[in-house]
Amino acid sequence: MTTYTCDICSEEKTLSQMTLCKNGHFGGCQKCHAKFVKTQYKKTFKVYGYDNSVVQKCMYCREKMYDHQMGEDWGIKLSKLQPIMMAQYLNENCENVNIDLKDVIASKAEQLGNVKSFKYNIFEELVETFKDRNSVKALCKVIQKSDAPDFVELFMSYLDVEESDDDDDEEIEVERININGKEYYMTDDKVLYDPETQDLIGIFDNANNTVILGEGYE
Repeated sequence: MTTYTCDICSEEKTLSQMTLCKNGHFGGCQKCHAKFVKTQYKKTFKVYGYDNSVVQKCMYCREKMYDHQMGEDWGIKLSKLQPIMMAQYLNENCENVNIDLKDVIASKAEQLGNVKSFKYNIFEELVETFKDRNSVKALCKVIQKSDAPDFVELFMSYLDVEESDDDDDEEIEVERININGKEYYMTDDKVLYDPETQDLIGIFDNANNTVILGEGYE
């Protein structure tokens, strides 16, 4: 099976372990997004469901990504992770709060049966079959309509479609910023790039004046 390199952690991943941005590219791997969610829960209780939420966004263009774009069974994995991280935040930041994590895990285990599994089998088969025809880009474009009766036909219609030069060369507005003695280009969404190579570095945590993800992320 074909594997893909996550540009954030440099690990090889299967398609089911990657996230798919509707703009036609990978949005980072599932593992990196999970780590980013954990990082956010260490800082705030308000991670999901808020207008300024920074999670589940493409790590390159910052486009919002829904659960089915986040890799196989992301909803189940997130349902296991969230209550633990929320309980830990409350224990560490609220007086007279002592939530037993074992109780949280046990309680959530009973509810997981209501979370629908979302497999990538059909996606992997389609991408592998048409791997010489821009199949990954095609899947990224149509995965939001994966429950449509004509999904396969829709996917096929995007094969071999090349993006225009204008789309490929679209400029991103940035400002130069110095963080702890190192220079970066930063977008309005706090995404950081290397000024010389234009490679993605990570996301700027303004509250702590640090870089989230990127170099030394592990």
